[in-house]
Amino acid sequence: MSDKARQIIEASVDLFAREGFWNTPTSRIASHAGVATGTLFNYFESKNRLIDAVYKQLKQEWKTHLMAKFPEGGTLKERVEHLWFRHIDWGVHHPHRHSLLMQLKLSDLVSEETQRSQEAELAFAYDMIVQGIADGILIDVPRLHRAGFLRTTGSGRAIRP
Repeated sequence: MSDKARQIIEASVDLFAREGFWNTPTSRIASHAGVATGTLFNYFESKNRLIDAVYKQLKQEWKTHLMAKFPEGGTLKERVEHLWFRHIDWGVHHPHRHSLLMQLKLSDLVSEETQRSQEAELAFAYDMIVQGIADGILIDVPRLHRAGFLRTTGSGRAIRP
């Protein structure tokens, strides 16, 4: 990715987090990034493509943080706890980025293709949950108590204490 594309994505993250997607025209994003509006469209053919790029960038940052020092050979409990605590840590250290990522995830603005491609990269986490259920390590929790991380994996399960 070029430096200009990164500038545009970072400007978008900043403005979307502060002002919302709908309240942020591409001309404002371009100005905030220090590029011409036409330059923005040289890198992203539409605002929707830019939103997809922002989502991918945030999701990649989150996944990189989650996987740092991941205990590949650890027990199921150790691996799930690692992901859970790293998820919380990222949210605490990057509250605006976390909030924007969750807003994008829940919006209808991110293309299905982009969401599917990003979710596929964490399919192993879903597999760990399925394994935990099969092994009797995980239990159902009420829908209202499901944590953000577990929601992103598509499961409503939690580790037994």
